[in-house]
Amino acid sequence: MSHQNCCSVLGATVQTNLSMLNGKSYQSLGTAISIVNGFFSPMTVLTNLLILLALWKTLSLQSASNIFVASLALADLCVGLFLQPTLVFINFAAHHVSTQALCVVLQFHMFLAYLFTALSLGTLTYLSIERSIALHWHLRYYEIVTTKKVTVTVIQFWVFQFLMSTIIWFAVGSYSILVALSVTGTLCCILVIFCIYMSIWRIVRTHHKQIQSHQSTAQGQNALNMLKYKAKTYTSLIILELFAFCYFPYLCFEIARLARGGHDFIDIAEYSILETVVFLNSSLNPIIYFWRVKDLRRAAWNSVCHNNQNR
Repeated sequence: MSHQNCCSVLGATVQTNLSMLNGKSYQSLGTAISIVNGFFSPMTVLTNLLILLALWKTLSLQSASNIFVASLALADLCVGLFLQPTLVFINFAAHHVSTQALCVVLQFHMFLAYLFTALSLGTLTYLSIERSIALHWHLRYYEIVTTKKVTVTVIQFWVFQFLMSTIIWFAVGSYSILVALSVTGTLCCILVIFCIYMSIWRIVRTHHKQIQSHQSTAQGQNALNMLKYKAKTYTSLIILELFAFCYFPYLCFEIARLARGGHDFIDIAEYSILETVVFLNSSLNPIIYFWRVKDLRRAAWNSVCHNNQNR
């Protein structure tokens, strides 16, 4: 069986030559990638499932902002359920299965990677907008941001993103154009989020100075509310920083390839390493939420204990 050109993804040839596949260095790398993703996949599924279960069963956590948290957890759950296992298959079984089978799995994997990346980044953008509304229009927040409005927004966003990803995937027909669109969209969303959080930071810092110079009962209440706001916003900011940290190597790599016009082929080894780092984001997000949000941590523990008691 020849693996010289295993398949074509939107016009880009997936290249893993036979000597590379059979070489000890590649086999060791493929095994390492499979072990890492095989380890984190069940952890990603379990932890994000716990977040969804806690949010669903705990009435006090069913707020508008937590619907966005649920959307992010669902996208991360899909990463652990579909993307990490298929990446294990691509690396571990690449030299054991037929070219056609490998090609089908790879096509399916790359489409879902494009889809769930967009869903995660879009949800983070919505979260930053929600934090901005809570600060700038705090008196009208519960009028502007309701659970019904946010639920409809999230459902519409998921449907829209799935349709757009499908249309783009089948209509573009060029891997380089797809990557260019993906990189451009990611950078635009990161820029928007960065501007929003810079604005939030300036207002919070000004408010903190005002609180320090005017001490009163009302000011004390405002200070308490601001502390809650800062804690919630800081958690969202950590999630965003983690996203940027995990996606930064992939973005730099793709920008460099776009600059030199090198998207006529896809190297499975390079692609797998970069994706492994990207997928770690989905494994670490729930850990950040459990660490930062005490009520969510308690609700998840209570849900687990309640299920065990029912058994």
